[in-house]
Amino acid sequence: ECDDGFVCNGVEACIDGLCQGGVPPRCDDGVSCTQDECSEAAGGCTSIPVNVRCQDGSFCNGAEVCSPRGCIPGRPVLCDDGNACTVEFCDERTRSCVSRGGLDAGPLGENCRNGVDDDCDGLVDCRDPSCFRDPFCGGCGVDGGVGRPERSFELCSNGIDDDCNGFADCADISCRPFCECTPTAPIEVECFDGRDDDCNGLVDCDDMFCAEQCFCEPIGRFERFCRDGRDDDCDGLFDCADTDCRGRPECEMCTDFEFDCFNGFDEDCDGLVDCRDSDCVGDPRCGECAPFELSCGNRRDDDCDGLFDCGDPDCVGSPECFECLPSEVACRDGFDEDCD
Repeated sequence: ECDDGFVCNGVEACIDGLCQGGVPPRCDDGVSCTQDECSEAAGGCTSIPVNVRCQDGSFCNGAEVCSPRGCIPGRPVLCDDGNACTVEFCDERTRSCVSRGGLDAGPLGENCRNGVDDDCDGLVDCRDPSCFRDPFCGGCGVDGGVGRPERSFELCSNGIDDDCNGFADCADISCRPFCECTPTAPIEVECFDGRDDDCNGLVDCDDMFCAEQCFCEPIGRFERFCRDGRDDDCDGLFDCADTDCRGRPECEMCTDFEFDCFNGFDEDCDGLVDCRDSDCVGDPRCGECAPFELSCGNRRDDDCDGLFDCGDPDCVGSPECFECLPSEVACRDGFDEDCD
């Protein structure tokens, strides 16, 4: 007769003719991530998983969840944009996947006949220097191909008579705009003015330096992330160099140079991260000697072969080296460096 019909306040008992209250049940399943409580609706103790108690604050290792047996590790974030010419990784700082393109991203050599940029250098098929001597690309005299050329125009600094008219490079009248060009900038600074600013024979969006602006896919109308090394709004300005980032806390911490070359951050806010920044040349983690000339205009011998910039055969065909040199640099490389 003493039972009040409730479970969670314990079992009542009659002692010396008086009803005495019971002792509430102690609910504890021994699992740290569950919320244990007594439920009248359930008729006793219940344990409710609370996922937030398992989370370690890290984004890239996935979301941890609570189970009746305890915390279960999350599944690491897999980043893949489906583009063979980019390298993807998970960035804890932005809590998102980041894609980086570059010459080192391509898994293949250039196939000169498939319309694809296989080696990810921004040049497709016959426009790639590695294809200049491929018979398909119209190199006269290669494998006896002295007849009708496959290429109908002259490339002006590869040492080959591409259009088979008997004149190679600057000796071809079609190359006069390139060979007589006076550069106004070291790179293509204006990508929509119809001018060849750096005199490399490539105008505006045909120039690899305009790839970001011409083929940029904006992720917003302003610079969303100010330290991710990307031009988020496709206005040609990166990170802290973009006025959208003025006053942002992450841009108040810019240093004078890239002081750590292996942490994934752009410390000096110049849009170049870690080993891609010239400040990191010589850092042991970036390799004191690269396998090839990393830049053809940094006045450094990146691959330690005694040749630097445009004097290194690695730079043949590079947009930075399309201008004529004062004299022939190498006498047996098949290229006309001084355009004579």
